[in-house]
Amino acid sequence: LVAWSTGERISALLGCEWTYLSGDWLTIPAEIRKGKSADGQYRLSTEAVASLAVIRQPTRQRIWPWPFNAGYLWIRYRTIRARAGLPTDRRSAFHRIRRSVATHFEAAGGNATELLGHTSRAVTVKSYLDPRFSRQKSAADLLFRIDQPDEN
Repeated sequence: LVAWSTGERISALLGCEWTYLSGDWLTIPAEIRKGKSADGQYRLSTEAVASLAVIRQPTRQRIWPWPFNAGYLWIRYRTIRARAGLPTDRRSAFHRIRRSVATHFEAAGGNATELLGHTSRAVTVKSYLDPRFSRQKSAADLLFRIDQPDEN
């Protein structure tokens, strides 16, 4: 739910600490984000905040501690996807959530390039936006129809 609310990469989310959460805002410091150039500030959905409240443990520094090798997380996630009947290829792992957020955000009228923090619109369009959902409308979709004369 937090990944869906933010579109953030899994590596940054795994580095999140409880101190980064204030009410329904999550601030992810630049040093744990790709590029390390800017903090990510996100307002979380009501569902995400409620879910975080359920798992909150005051003695735990990180929100999602992972005590095992990082590669094992991807193995476990692939197993969960397989059991759910979902694709298990490399392109269907955690980053698919980020691409889905970008696509649906753009389709709803948002700017996915800004949301994801990309410096290039071309990168967002090429690698993140699913054209089945985010394709720009054509003139034929938006303009009024010109009546054709009746042939009778």
